[in-house]
Amino acid sequence: MLSACLGWLGWLASLVFSPVTIGLVVLLLTLTYRYLTRHKNFWKGKGIANLPYRFPMGNAGFEFFKTSFDESSAELYRETKKAGGCMGMIDWMGPALAISDKDMIKNVLVKDFESFSLRQPESFNAVQGNVMSKMLSNLTGQEWKDVRNISTPTFSTGKIRGMTTILEDLSNTLADQMFKESQKDGEINVKDVFSRFTMDTIASVAFGLEADSIRNPESAIAKKAEMLRKPPSAFNLFVFLALSSMPEFVKEHFDMTSYVIDKESHDFFVNISRRSIKEREEHPERRRNDYLQLLIDSRRDDSQARKLTDDEITAQCLLFFFAGNDTTSNTLAWAVRQLAFHPEMQERVQAEIDEALPSSDDSITFDKVNSGMPYLESVLTETLRMYPLAQLTRCSTRDYPIPGTDAVLPANSMVYMFPLAMQYDEDLYPNPESFDPERYLPNSKEARNSYTYLPFGQGPRNCIGMRFALLQAKVALVALLRKYSLVTGPKSGKMEPVLDPGFSLTQEKGGTWLKVVRR
Repeated sequence: MLSACLGWLGWLASLVFSPVTIGLVVLLLTLTYRYLTRHKNFWKGKGIANLPYRFPMGNAGFEFFKTSFDESSAELYRETKKAGGCMGMIDWMGPALAISDKDMIKNVLVKDFESFSLRQPESFNAVQGNVMSKMLSNLTGQEWKDVRNISTPTFSTGKIRGMTTILEDLSNTLADQMFKESQKDGEINVKDVFSRFTMDTIASVAFGLEADSIRNPESAIAKKAEMLRKPPSAFNLFVFLALSSMPEFVKEHFDMTSYVIDKESHDFFVNISRRSIKEREEHPERRRNDYLQLLIDSRRDDSQARKLTDDEITAQCLLFFFAGNDTTSNTLAWAVRQLAFHPEMQERVQAEIDEALPSSDDSITFDKVNSGMPYLESVLTETLRMYPLAQLTRCSTRDYPIPGTDAVLPANSMVYMFPLAMQYDEDLYPNPESFDPERYLPNSKEARNSYTYLPFGQGPRNCIGMRFALLQAKVALVALLRKYSLVTGPKSGKMEPVLDPGFSLTQEKGGTWLKVVRR
């Protein structure tokens, strides 16, 4: 037996270390290296400042991961600003551009939109045949225009006004639950409770469900939602990005979706949406003033030649979930944290609420929160200045001559913008580290270029649900602050928060811990 094993190992060693095997390995490594570094000299001699290439993923593989995502983005913004507002780089897809100049940002987002009508390369939409491929954020060309034109009216002022009652009911539940949990536990992680609130809101207006995760975080729907919004592991994200850059004949052998989302949770919400659509089509008397109903009603609009399919409606409801859950809950957590650390500002908001809603029986209406509470509006605007997404991206759809240079950005190349770093630029915002809602009050609002404030993006690819997100946040804050106050405690940390080094969202490390007390 021993001699047989030794003989087999000897044969294996001779095979592994044979000249043919070694030659094949060297050839494979050489081809891999050449493939990964094929763009490393792209920007040389083209009259544009550029970051030196770093193996194996270019600047994206180094700059974005050497510190926190926020800090890396801020460093890229500073380097780009020093370079005159535009700088070449290499990411995992190839040549890319980092920009900080407000005029160039305007060109990319609005003026030259037809050249930058994608948020990411089409290869990132590696979910063809999956419902997610039909989400507005993943669509391109005429298909994107059609679905955008149909979806935009569902977020008009008149349409979202009709959702205020749903928001008020859920916001009142939120306020009382936060107080109840704080009475029991003292400081509570308000970010967690706000996430349950936004989940319940989206479940109601997008899927027609009563999730009740505010009061019951262990509910089945809450658990499925938690799994669906759970970010992918670093390894899965790396695999997804690597596969996204591969040729189509390679990608077609992989289930790309499984690397970035939980498939079981995805299927759960897809099936719920399809069932809700069927029930409302068969029973028109069950209609509700919600987003799902508006999408269904759009199919009865004779002025629309193009009608949404069931899967397209389901996809927009899923997009509502992905785009509106953590973003709004994160904004709410930052807003109440700032108010807790600035009690004089909190009292001013409460005085404004009391004046607009003098009786406890007064309903929170669309007009009152949008016209009668300017200081609340400025608090939210300043919160979004200080805590937006770290990055905003677009992707070129055609070769694009870069103004003022001899360089041409190839089609299918990424353009990176940095809202977080820009909105902390002292040249644009004096004392940027200070939370100062006065910046945005009507009588003191400074003249400022709209392309230096980008929490929702700009142009045709901006956040389609912006009005709804702001209404949701306002109603939640009014319901909470008309009855309760937020105060700091030992777990609240210092006024200067410690940020989570993760991707995209600017959020507090370890959660946002505050006490909720009765006024």
